[in-house]
Amino acid sequence: MLRIHGHRGCRAVYPENSIEGVQAAFACGAFAVEIDVHLTSDDDFIVVHDGVLHPGYYVLNSSLTVAESSLQNLTAVGFGQQRLEQFPEQQELSTSVPSLQELIALFPEQENRFIIEVKIEDPSRASSIAKHFANWLKTHAYNPFRVQSFSLAFLESFHELMNTVPCHLLIEDKKKLTQLWPSWMSGVGLHKDLIDEAIVSRAQESRLELAAWTVNSLEEARHLMELGVNELITDAPQLLTHLVK
Repeated sequence: MLRIHGHRGCRAVYPENSIEGVQAAFACGAFAVEIDVHLTSDDDFIVVHDGVLHPGYYVLNSSLTVAESSLQNLTAVGFGQQRLEQFPEQQELSTSVPSLQELIALFPEQENRFIIEVKIEDPSRASSIAKHFANWLKTHAYNPFRVQSFSLAFLESFHELMNTVPCHLLIEDKKKLTQLWPSWMSGVGLHKDLIDEAIVSRAQESRLELAAWTVNSLEEARHLMELGVNELITDAPQLLTHLVK
């Protein structure tokens, strides 16, 4: 079954990782929505992609390092008034950075349809962040659709703590395709340009799900579907969700 997931919400139209973007993605039929989270200085999780927030895109007087900032300070940061150049149709609006708890609470009907990418800026902290994230999920009694990361070390540590939560390893470097894919993983998320018939066959033989990102055109989507990919992560879910029907 083909599944279309929104990437950072619906960032072709709304600011990335914004409440408005997530709402738009679900409204146009996305099965799940991928969001990025970072651990804050007070051991909570904030929904934002970058480890350092800079003035301009964010309403700040100076740069702010997420890992050194509290949840309260981060959720006070405004953004959305400057569109990303690669998305000329992205709407400009005034919004603020949401906490993970706030975002999930706003979508009770889709609360278990979030793909949470945990960002690891410092590899030496992978295990520690995994413990904090597992504790956060347990404390809030929350079960995401899946957890994913570019850090295998994070996923290994997290899986030891919560082995019932599906985990995908993200790969964008062709050299890393040669590494072993642990059997405990639920799947892999690959940059669309890395996927060919051999990769699809490998995933199928390994009984792993295969998700492609970031797929932003009908041509790319149809090509990947023909190869046998059944999960597409896109900045423009409104463009692709009709393929499911």
